[in-house]
Amino acid sequence: MLINVFRLFCVLFFVVTTITAQEMSKDNPMPMGYSLKQEDMEKKTIKGFFSGLSYSLMSASFDNEKLKNKNQESLGLTFITGYSYIPESGIGVNVGVGILQNSKTENSLPDFLAFKPFTQIVFHLNQNFYVSTGIYTLKWNGADYKNYVSYIGSDYQIGYKVSSRLQLLFGYSYLKFLGEFTSEGKKQTSLVSLKAIESMMILRF
Repeated sequence: MLINVFRLFCVLFFVVTTITAQEMSKDNPMPMGYSLKQEDMEKKTIKGFFSGLSYSLMSASFDNEKLKNKNQESLGLTFITGYSYIPESGIGVNVGVGILQNSKTENSLPDFLAFKPFTQIVFHLNQNFYVSTGIYTLKWNGADYKNYVSYIGSDYQIGYKVSSRLQLLFGYSYLKFLGEFTSEGKKQTSLVSLKAIESMMILRF
């Protein structure tokens, strides 16, 4: 069911952004004296603050045999904000922080709200496409998470510039953390591998 929901979201996401791209690509007259070189530089350079929203399908795997029943997919919604500088030369950085909301399914990880600071290196492939890879961690605290240790995770994304302000990203992330969980009334400690695939919409200012 979760996979079907995720597929439906991706289709809707693609339709909406395609319509947006068509609207933004309507011909606009260039002002006098506007050079092609300046236009190319603006298209190739990404810089400034951004905000975005991502929807992810997450899968957690518990090392503790008594918690294997929790190996189930769940849905995540993340709001991010940060700053990008990706010069025309092709290599730049993204830095920022996100707020991740995990929605519990029947036997998945408990609901949680976590901060997600991240740093990425970005490679500009051409004027429309770029790829990024980076590191992040999760920081949370609550009744369902005791004595946790969140390790450094990694993510991999490909982005498409719909316009100078709007970008779409699709990617994969992986993180491990150690936590204390309750199963059948007993506390269990386990190492958890958290994998996710996500689609994201970014608006740059």
